Amino acid sequence: MTRSDRKRIRRHARYRPPAGSFFGGFRPPALISPRKGQSGMRKLRLVLKLRCGPAEQEKKRLIAAGYPEARDMRQSARRPVRGGPKNALRSSFAEMQARIDALEIELAAAREREAAAVEVLGVISASAGNLVPVFDAILEKAVRLCEAEFGILWTYHSDRFQAAAHYAVPTAYAEFLRNPIKLSDSAALGDIARGHKFVHVADLAASSSHAKSGLRRATVELGGARTGLAVPFHKDGALLGIFVIYRQEVRPFCDNQIALLQNFAAQAVIAMENARLLTETREALEQQTATAEVLQAINSSPGDLAPVFDAMLEKAARICQADSGFIFRLQDGLNRMVAAFGVPVEYKKFQTRYPIPLSRGTLAGRTALERRAVHIVDAAADPEYTRAEAVQIGGQRTMLGVPLIREDALIGVITFGRSRIEPFTDRQIALVTTFADQAVIAIENARLLNELRQRTRDLEESLEYQTAISDV
Repeated sequence: MTRSDRKRIRRHARYRPPAGSFFGGFRPPALISPRKGQSGMRKLRLVLKLRCGPAEQEKKRLIAAGYPEARDMRQSARRPVRGGPKNALRSSFAEMQARIDALEIELAAAREREAAAVEVLGVISASAGNLVPVFDAILEKAVRLCEAEFGILWTYHSDRFQAAAHYAVPTAYAEFLRNPIKLSDSAALGDIARGHKFVHVADLAASSSHAKSGLRRATVELGGARTGLAVPFHKDGALLGIFVIYRQEVRPFCDNQIALLQNFAAQAVIAMENARLLTETREALEQQTATAEVLQAINSSPGDLAPVFDAMLEKAARICQADSGFIFRLQDGLNRMVAAFGVPVEYKKFQTRYPIPLSRGTLAGRTALERRAVHIVDAAADPEYTRAEAVQIGGQRTMLGVPLIREDALIGVITFGRSRIEPFTDRQIALVTTFADQAVIAIENARLLNELRQRTRDLEESLEYQTAISDV
């Protein structure tokens, strides 16, 4: 051991770092002794290097956490610390600067996420119940902040997923998304429906379900997607829909990006609930207005049912989003059409020419037999439905029928149809039931008024007869 080494060891042996200093209680004498010499010096340098090393580990942590800006972060010196505490202090400053840079990157990303959330809430407030701009804004920000290429928002109803909105989707894949997707056609959507919090597939083309799922094949082949992330959004435990974002390269999403997409899904729930409340309020107001207008038509047309039925069908079809409607009166065991709305002239003539018997092969006949609301989701696929002209000439697919009952006696049926496959909601069925009750009131009012008029005419004729006899 040289003389200079012995001096260096004695100098470090006399040094006592203060409590809470950079060394954090590290005591060089515990590592260095005259007997160990250079080995002790190497241990000292190793400890200082570990405590005061470059910011590469911090940089890698930020990149893995989803902050690509960290690639431009300044780097500290790579040289190991030499000498005493002064050099260690300079190295600690470099590490602190690297940490400051990392915190600035995290703060900028957090502010960007907060600004995006505020913008989405602003769109929700200004949308007045219209979900299209809200979904578009959420998708755009989710795709941008999560570094994805495109995204889709699926809504879920009756075991089917419908692409309600999409952003930056390739044209060929967008055409494919026009059709609803069954739950059994997608493994990822099926996993979400079964309760998974999210589904993250690092390589869609290499997954086992690629060959089995039609949606997965289209996503890879038409959309060029490789990595996918799907996050559901629920309301009171019920699945409302799914957010899906894709990358066109094999690059998994990080935990921060998954959490960010889940936050956007929560905002979608807020938007849908806000739209639901506004829609219910608007529908309630429309229903009250329509009911008042129908009652006004009843009062202004005493005994004349044609204008009452026309007004009733038009308003009910508009509020329930139906394309056509009929009112049938039960006469001689047959349902005979007395009013129609929104149907082709040829089909209207067909209904007039061929009254509907009480059988399960038609909507009106089945409704009359069951004496309750009958809902046919797809007349073309219903095995019992046999009136093919309703589909071929009338263009009807989804149908709803409600009986007209007065004092437990069936007097007719009111029906509505859609030219598309879209089930009526419970609220719409209840609304049609309300209009059916109004139709019964109008029919009964007309019957009573006609009976009163008939008695009046009979009395007038009797009075004229008695007067004529008395004159003789």
